[in-house]
Amino acid sequence: SKPDLTYLGDLAMNLGKYDGKIIDGRSNPIDTDEITYEVLKSPKRGLHAIGPLVGDNFVRFIVGGAFGTVNHILNTLKND
Repeated sequence: SKPDLTYLGDLAMNLGKYDGKIIDGRSNPIDTDEITYEVLKSPKRGLHAIGPLVGDNFVRFIVGGAFGTVNHILNTLKND
């Protein structure tokens, strides 16, 4: 199955590692920072993606993606 990102409109086609292609966890995952999981091609700060959207398997995204995202959000709030 493919993720339904229609709520993002045309932006969804530009968030992947390859512009203009549909987001797919295997062939075109969302392009994120490997530490913070923040979406690199987002027009605004604060959009994060974890799990299958970035090509992670089930075990890894529970610990790595969620922790990385929460850590980045808390540090951003603390510094702003």
